[in-house]
Amino acid sequence: DAKAEGYKLWAMFNTEGSPSKASKFLNSEPARKACVKVMKEYILKYDLDGINLDFENMYQSDRDKYSQFVKEMAEMCHSVGAILSVDVTKYEPTSYTYSMCYDRTAIGKYADYVGLMAYDQNGTWSTTAGSVSDLKWTEEAIIKTLEEVPNEKLLLGIPFYARIWETSQS
Repeated sequence: DAKAEGYKLWAMFNTEGSPSKASKFLNSEPARKACVKVMKEYILKYDLDGINLDFENMYQSDRDKYSQFVKEMAEMCHSVGAILSVDVTKYEPTSYTYSMCYDRTAIGKYADYVGLMAYDQNGTWSTTAGSVSDLKWTEEAIIKTLEEVPNEKLLLGIPFYARIWETSQS
């Protein structure tokens, strides 16, 4: 129905947020190859225009394996005329599993687009109330990401949601 209305159709492929499961997958060449094959079949079967990879919460030690997987997916997508986008988080040098797990330069080399998830500045885990994505924080994320990713490939993911914070004075 979406195609009939002129919309592009992209599938999102993500992990369950388990670094150990992601590691097991990324470090298995047969698993990666099988996955790429299945994704190609899905692109052809469902006439997809692209794939969006949204792998989060990975070990920093797997960053090169993830970049290799991105390369493998990009080669496959391009062979069938599909687009590959890859989501990354804001660069945070102390966040090993949510930020430093990405080699943004390599991802930017292989992927058609890199989606910067510029939200969750203060997430559900935050101990203080705050913005989901304030302007200064977002601008810093963009500037840092552009040091590694070509500007023509950068997509900005912004929040269209808010969190309700309840505070009390003790």
